[in-house]
Amino acid sequence: MSDKKNIIDYVTVKNLLLYSILIYKIDHNHEEKNLKKLLNSDLFKEEENITENLNNLDNNDYLLDYFYCDITHMYSFIIKNDIHKYIKIIFRGSSENLHMIYNLKIKQRKITFLEDNNIKIHSGFYQQIFKGKLYHNIKNYLKNIENIEDYLIYCSGHSLGGIMATLFGYFSSYVFKNNKIAIISFGSSKIGNQSFKESFNKKENIICYRFYNKSDLVTQLPPIINYEHVGFPVKLNTNNNIYLNLLGEHGYNSYFNNLLYDTW
Repeated sequence: MSDKKNIIDYVTVKNLLLYSILIYKIDHNHEEKNLKKLLNSDLFKEEENITENLNNLDNNDYLLDYFYCDITHMYSFIIKNDIHKYIKIIFRGSSENLHMIYNLKIKQRKITFLEDNNIKIHSGFYQQIFKGKLYHNIKNYLKNIENIEDYLIYCSGHSLGGIMATLFGYFSSYVFKNNKIAIISFGSSKIGNQSFKESFNKKENIICYRFYNKSDLVTQLPPIINYEHVGFPVKLNTNNNIYLNLLGEHGYNSYFNNLLYDTW
């Protein structure tokens, strides 16, 4: 297959995508924290290909808490594994019209609280991570975890969730300086300008893999100059023509099917 095996473990990527799909299935009022009960429920009853892989998730994973923003309707949960010493922060992608309103705010916003005043990011994405204190609430929660410095922090999500994961990982890298932060996104679009890209890619405690479907045009948005991707791009090859359309190739089912096909 490809040389993906030289950069990141396949099972890790698949499990992060499964969690990135799971968060679409859970209502923001959900209070069930028993991960096994969630996975054994009928959330995926019409998606056999996903159901067949749920048993491959690590039995030592457990769900810590949910985070929901009443203003932006962004949603996240945190998975912890004390055996393998990792934390997984999963963000949900666009799931309602409010998210699309923010996504269309493509004017860039200058970030004035970092070392480079030339850094600019998509203003709608900025609002969705900071407005309503989603970032601050998750950051403060992590700071209260005992021996947090001993854990690898994964940030992941599909589509808008991948963007939120990228931004959270980037900004939190200034806080959790002794942690390795691994960002794994699926179908993420461009986020900021060249200065943001340079600052992001220089961060020594961040590793970022941006998975994208070969025919997913959403990953090329916004279609204007001065927007750049960050991290290491990893292409997933399409296994058939079922999803060969703009929205289909961007959907999480397409990403999961392609990941099952394009193994390493």
